[in-house]
Amino acid sequence: MDSINILVVEDNPADLRLIREGFVELTQPQFKIFAANRLAQGLDQLLTEPVDVVLLDLSLPDSSGIETLKRVHTAAAKIPIIVLTGLDDEALGLEAMRHGAQDYLVKGQTDFKRLARILLFAMERKRIEHLQQLSYEILGILNEPGAFSVMANRILAAIQRDTQCDAVSIRLRVGEDYPFFVQNGFAEADGICRDENGKP
Repeated sequence: MDSINILVVEDNPADLRLIREGFVELTQPQFKIFAANRLAQGLDQLLTEPVDVVLLDLSLPDSSGIETLKRVHTAAAKIPIIVLTGLDDEALGLEAMRHGAQDYLVKGQTDFKRLARILLFAMERKRIEHLQQLSYEILGILNEPGAFSVMANRILAAIQRDTQCDAVSIRLRVGEDYPFFVQNGFAEADGICRDENGKP
């Protein structure tokens, strides 16, 4: 990953400046900061910017506490959220994680190399979480009664929705070949590809 886009929702200019300066010093991966000083502005940026992870202050002029987190999580359930707060309150941290935060950090208590690692781990955990949810959805589809071709098309649609790939297919073996059973975005293949020994 060459760069990571961070949305920092923080109304304290000094804290935002420290975050910007801290991430500038980190060179690999590179971090691009989008900033919002109100929750409403942050929610707008989630719709318009390519955000990979959110650093969220829970005390904003237009929203405060866990409700702030709930609103961001509802707007961007697939994006990992790290809660930032000035309070060293473990109960609040646990509550934040129960409501969708990937982690909880007290301002000024984490160096930026560690923060960068926390962001990367949060992104990976969120990616795995979504793959697990997709797996559960596919298993649910396969356990429903009905024609397999209908199930396969529903599975294909779920995979394409969650991966946002332009082309997705399910291939099933027929003799030596694996033709498309269902597909979206691929051209039909021209016969079987074989190696120098004639094996497919």
